[in-house]
Order: sequence, then C-alpha cells, then structure tokens
Amino acid sequence: MPDTLPQNLPIGEVARRTGVSVKALRHYEDEGLLAPGRNLSGRRVYGRDDIYRLQQVLVLKRAGLALGRIAEILRRESLSPAHILDAQISILEERRQALDLSLTALRHARTHIEEGGALNPHALCDLIKDGEIAMEL
Repeated sequence: MPDTLPQNLPIGEVARRTGVSVKALRHYEDEGLLAPGRNLSGRRVYGRDDIYRLQQVLVLKRAGLALGRIAEILRRESLSPAHILDAQISILEERRQALDLSLTALRHARTHIEEGGALNPHALCDLIKDGEIAMEL
C-alpha cells in the first residue's frame, strides 16, 4: 500500500479498493482477523495497519488456510514473509499429494478397464468424488 493511503477509509471504500466484499470484511472482523476502528457515528474505519492486516489475511487465505488457522498465525507478534511462504509451501505440498493420489487411482482404474475389467458403481462413485475434490484444490 502506498504511504498516501488515507487513515480512515470507510468499509465500502476498502471493499472497492481491495475487491473484498463488505460482507467478507465484516466476517473477518467477526472471526477476529480484523479490528477496524470506529468513527464518532460508530461506523467502521480502516487505517493503514488494518489494510496491511487484511493483506496478510488474504495471502494466507489464498494459500488455502482456513480462517481459524489464519487467526492462530496472526496472533503471533510478527508475521514475517517467511511465515507466509512456509504456509504456502505446506499447502501446495498437501495439494500435490492429494493430486498424486487421485492420478494414481485414475490411472489404476483406466488400466483395469483396458485389461477387460469393469468398475463397480461404488468404485466409480469414489473416483468421481476424489476427482472432484482434487480438482477443487
């Protein structure tokens, strides 16, 4: 964020500038991830530190972490770029493992079919479910 960022942005302006919905910003606050100040009329206002915190939340969220895990990480006194990168590496490794398992199962099923075997409905449903989960990662 540039140093010229106004200190008291209303929630709608933060949503517009960041692409995060007002609903999501309020949810992050409910989850203890953000703690914007309030103006005299009680409306949320976001300063530079709040915007930096939002950036950290979004990076960790993009890394695949659940909001509860993000809250745990952000409770640390300082969140270094190394922490964020470690989280991303860990999530990507987990995703790769899940994809590898799905690929192995699909290849095994294909080989089984090519050898004249048939897939029973239960096995086919499992392949579909596992494939859907892997593709969502």
